[in-house]
Amino acid sequence: MSFTSLVLNPALFQDLSILLECNSERVVVSTSDDDQVVEYAILLSSHQTDSEAQIIPISTFAKNASCEIRDTRIVRQILDTSEPLSYFLDIDTFWTPGVMELLQFLDRPTAKDVYRRKCMRCIRGLERKYHVLPPSLFLKHVVRDGSDALSGGGFADIWKGRFCNKTVCIKVPRMFTASDQKTKDVTAFAFRHEALLWRQLNHPNVLPFLGVNVNLFTPARLCLISPWMENGNIIQYLTNHPGHDLLCTISEIAAGLNYLHNLSPPIVHGDIRGVSISGLTGNSQVN
Repeated sequence: MSFTSLVLNPALFQDLSILLECNSERVVVSTSDDDQVVEYAILLSSHQTDSEAQIIPISTFAKNASCEIRDTRIVRQILDTSEPLSYFLDIDTFWTPGVMELLQFLDRPTAKDVYRRKCMRCIRGLERKYHVLPPSLFLKHVVRDGSDALSGGGFADIWKGRFCNKTVCIKVPRMFTASDQKTKDVTAFAFRHEALLWRQLNHPNVLPFLGVNVNLFTPARLCLISPWMENGNIIQYLTNHPGHDLLCTISEIAAGLNYLHNLSPPIVHGDIRGVSISGLTGNSQVN
């Protein structure tokens, strides 16, 4: 299965919000299966009283290849069974992105749904088998700035870029030419896993996640996109603002961690240190 196009209409990511506050959204997915074009749309409704999503076939092949999982109502019925993941894994692969999108819709940050934990488990299971992510996570028109990374750690480099007239941070997995395929696969899995975890978070003291991109580097690498923090990390910020209220900063960091630890299931950051905290005026964020 290969993605030949991904159109967001309107864009699912704008400013620092993961989902637009609008009445409807549409993600168009185009894949290929045995030289046949399989194109369908996922219509997302965000009405407060009727939050549902559905798959609408577009191409002739998609219309003829019926998908039993047509909308979030059916997804809920499957989630009520004893082995929902097994059911999702048995569908034709070209429907997998659409099904992942329906699951993500039920697991979105603003949702209060009893199925959220089951949705996350199924999304992870589909990702492990097919190595794909929900289509709406992919951002188009991301542009990187410069020819060198600005900083980096043991496994990733940080680049500066632009998206929708906003400056963004591009986290790029560090790949060496001599790396064996297993190492590359492990790194790619770690980035997909981070994207799936990060995209479900929504808290003022947790750095927002904008999406992913695979077209910025050659060979293609999955990059994580987040807002660019002009003040740098908290160490840099406090160095430049020695009079900043430290108690306020500690309280904000604790609030972000408390949010992560009280999720179901809880999320453990595992790397809390100065460079992992973004320095914002009056608002520190766990990164």
